[in-house]
Amino acid sequence: MSSISHPITPISKKIKTLALATAVLSLAACGGNNDSSTPPVVEMKDSIFEIAAADDRFDSLELALTTTGLDTALNDDNATYTVFAPTDDAFDKLGDALNTLLSNPDTLSNILQYHVINGAAVDSGTAISLAGNTQEMLNGNNIAITLQNGEIYINNAKVIITDIEASNGTIHAIDTVITPPTPTIVDGTIVDAAIATPELSTLVTALQAAGLVDALADETKMYTVFAPLNSAFDKINSDDLTALLADTTALTNVLTYHVYTGGDVDSITAISLTGGEVPMLNGDNVSVNYADGKLWINNSEVVTKDIVTNNGTVHLIDTVLMPPKGSLVDVAVADGRFTTLVAALQATGLDATLANKDSTYTVFAPTDDAFALLGDDTINALLADTDTLSSILLYHVIGDANINSAAAINAAGTTIGTANGLDVSINLVGDKLYINNSQVIITDVLADNGVIHVVDTVIVPPATIYDEAVKAGVFSALSSALINAGVDAAVANEQATQTVFSATGLDTVLANTAEQFTVFVPTADAFAALGADTLNALAQNPDQLRDILLYHTVQGAKIEATAAIAAAGTSLTMADGNTAAVTLNNGELFVKDAKVVTTNIQASNGIIHFIDKVILP
Repeated sequence: MSSISHPITPISKKIKTLALATAVLSLAACGGNNDSSTPPVVEMKDSIFEIAAADDRFDSLELALTTTGLDTALNDDNATYTVFAPTDDAFDKLGDALNTLLSNPDTLSNILQYHVINGAAVDSGTAISLAGNTQEMLNGNNIAITLQNGEIYINNAKVIITDIEASNGTIHAIDTVITPPTPTIVDGTIVDAAIATPELSTLVTALQAAGLVDALADETKMYTVFAPLNSAFDKINSDDLTALLADTTALTNVLTYHVYTGGDVDSITAISLTGGEVPMLNGDNVSVNYADGKLWINNSEVVTKDIVTNNGTVHLIDTVLMPPKGSLVDVAVADGRFTTLVAALQATGLDATLANKDSTYTVFAPTDDAFALLGDDTINALLADTDTLSSILLYHVIGDANINSAAAINAAGTTIGTANGLDVSINLVGDKLYINNSQVIITDVLADNGVIHVVDTVIVPPATIYDEAVKAGVFSALSSALINAGVDAAVANEQATQTVFSATGLDTVLANTAEQFTVFVPTADAFAALGADTLNALAQNPDQLRDILLYHTVQGAKIEATAAIAAAGTSLTMADGNTAAVTLNNGELFVKDAKVVTTNIQASNGIIHFIDKVILP
């Protein structure tokens, strides 16, 4: 093969400048010449530097600016800037490196200028509209602006405070110091760079076997190559690797799946594409994600970025990218572990939906072992009740999205809507990814129209909040707590506790699917801590109990844990009309004085969070 050519969809050109509207203010005199008229009072704002110097959250930034002389520039009212200002906590992450930088003003100045947009005051709304693009900074390098879980990110730094207005621009506080990219320059072609890198010897052998060496040595073209390290090839079974190297057609398909021919894509541009897809030379797409400071291409981490050659850029990756093999249904059928899932899809007609290559889906696929946990009777009943079965299957599908494991991990602690209209929660427990209570055991099985993540249990759509409370054992646990606290077993058994709850009328309220609720449910130990006398009194006074329980309920809103954390420092209006303060203490969420110990238990009409204390109005 002498050259590489393929019709591709180029990556959109990145924004280098910001189009900003200029507000023109005019003052009209009233009633002609009036020497006695009082001029309007104009509120004077401090400059960017003056604001930073007066705010004790930016002491390190103030020191860095004065050390480099940039304090003068950011004090100039004849200029306009946008500054992404690292807080003291952000600088603290640098450790001893901060002292090193303070002793090297030139390097420090370059880093600080990488936080500044010159000539524009960019508010948060404009920044959000620019998500998915790059922006040139004062030092000449680009940043990536992305929106992740509703938060603005500048490279790997989250914007934590927005729109601090100054006389000469705008400040946004960020939680991490961002550093300009430091490319490695190679005077040669992509092939020269690969040959000179011992860790790419297997790739060089593969390129030679596929006849791609001359093509990637062509200096009239510009490529972006995601180059697998030798250790990436070592992950492939040795017999499979030998067979691949001997099969020129298959090998070419795999290798060209690592090549983008639409231009030279550096790491910052790649970061700006997070959550998107890029067409590769073989005709298939790769997904791009950026999470926790790591850039991912499909399920492969970019471990070395920005090796710049005469004909493109090379990024080293830790896993060989394997092209997808057919539709989601084709992949499931060929795998052999999803025979029950395939039968269920066929019974409901959803096999045709998931075989449609014009759409994109993310599927959390239960194995045959996962379905077996339901029992044969339940499986047979579901196969005969296609409406219920369809609802369950669609609860495993996210439409119009190709969410790889990196993106899912990045979304941990949030919920996402499924194809049946209900949300699932995404959580990370240690290094294990969970969808509701189902563990993801295999990630990133690629298909032409999406991705499969294998789960170990069937994910059943939630019932109402009341039913979920029963299922979660709230009443049985409460019963045990009451008995242990000395409450008469005759009024503390599980049925009796449900009867007491029903007397408040809240069972009907929380079973209402026409409304959304957020309920902070005290644990059994939390109720037990009230003591036997109080519990007995509440059991005899449904009105008082109702008021207390309403104080644990937000009516008309489903508040996920991330939203509650974002609301820290404010108060929630509870269903009884009183308010409860939401705070964050050492990273732990509190509602009034109760700590949230378990979050995001999904229900069809809202969400449950467990707390460690009964809160009182």
